[in-house]
Amino acid sequence: MTKTTTGSSRLTVILSWMIALICFVGGALYIWKMPSPDQEVIALQMKQQKNQKSRKSLTEKVKQEQAQRALPANYARQLVEQSEVLVKKNLEEQVKKFQTMAETMRRRKDDMLAKVEKRKLCLLIQKQSTIEKVPYDFGSLVERSKSHLSLNLRFY
Repeated sequence: MTKTTTGSSRLTVILSWMIALICFVGGALYIWKMPSPDQEVIALQMKQQKNQKSRKSLTEKVKQEQAQRALPANYARQLVEQSEVLVKKNLEEQVKKFQTMAETMRRRKDDMLAKVEKRKLCLLIQKQSTIEKVPYDFGSLVERSKSHLSLNLRFY
C-alpha cells in the first residue's frame, strides 16, 4: 500500500478505498439508469394525452347531464331580467364615475378662476404722452376696461 505521513492503519485505508469504490459504482449506475431526453418527452406527451382524454370525458358527461335536464318555463325571462339588472348596475357605476369626474373638473376650474382673480395686474394707462403703472385687481380692471382709455395688460 501507499505510505502515508500520518501513519494510518490498514483498516482505515481499505475502508476509505471501499467507500470511494461504492460512490463511483453508485454514480455510474445513476448515470446509466437515467432516461434519455427522448424518453422523457415521450413520457410527458403520454401523460398529457391521458389528462386531455380524462378532461374531455368529464366535460362530455357534464354536457350530457345538462342537456337532459329540463329548463323552467320562464328561464328566458329570468335571463333577460338578470342581464337588465347587470346592465343597470354597470350604467349607474359609469354615471357615478362621470359625475365625480365632472365635479373634480368643475372644482379645479373654479380654483383656477379664483387664482386668476386674485392675481395682481399692472395696468398701463396711456394718456396722451405719459404712461402710468397702476396696480389693479381683476374685478376693478373689468370695470375700468369699459372706459375709452387704451389699455395694455401685462402679468407680473
